[in-house]
Amino acid sequence: MAEESGKKIMEIKAKKGKEKISFHLKVLHLLQDHKLGGLVDELSCADKGQRVGVAVLVQILNSRIETRLCEGLIAMADKHRMKQNVVPHYRDVNTIFGYSIFDARKGMILKKRGCEEGSEKELELTKNIEFLSDMRMYAAETVLSDEYLDNCYDSFLQSANRGYMTLVKEEYFEFGKKLMEVLSSLVTQNKLLNEKHVTEKAIESLVKNNELMEMFLESSKDNTHLVEEEKKKRRKCIMF
Repeated sequence: MAEESGKKIMEIKAKKGKEKISFHLKVLHLLQDHKLGGLVDELSCADKGQRVGVAVLVQILNSRIETRLCEGLIAMADKHRMKQNVVPHYRDVNTIFGYSIFDARKGMILKKRGCEEGSEKELELTKNIEFLSDMRMYAAETVLSDEYLDNCYDSFLQSANRGYMTLVKEEYFEFGKKLMEVLSSLVTQNKLLNEKHVTEKAIESLVKNNELMEMFLESSKDNTHLVEEEKKKRRKCIMF
């Protein structure tokens, strides 16, 4: 199957030409380039279709493994919840708070690219990026923690996973739940329709919330990339 698929790829390349070939097929071709140490040596396999076929087979197997992992994550999460007879709704922690972490980190990475190498600004951004990175975990890592599957993971998240998806780290999840709880009480549909400056008032209230501050610092106690005052500043960044 892999060999036949490889031959078809070579036929497509011959018809369409290099300039029209897809990025995916370019990657497959690159994997099999004997000059770059491909998976199959040119001397041991003269048929280029066979050589590309090996990469196709790898892609097929990798896709199947990813599918089984997705199915396993969903099944394990559902099994744990049925066992506990509890259906927690913690989706917002990852979709809202998790995205806030992702967005703040991405913004700092972009800023760092414009800094002079070794400058004070670059070093400061690097510390903050590492701090935010330590607030995340890859979705695939959830299978290692029964507690995360029981109390944090939502099988809905898997439908949005296109590879290398990151979630809020277990240590920050209680803080994330509390943040979502407070935020949902401060910004309601009724308030948005009937009151003025709802967002500004909500931000002010969150800034003054000492319980949230203490929870965040406690969650960050093992995240040593920043000192306490820097952590407080970073909390504001990811909350707003």
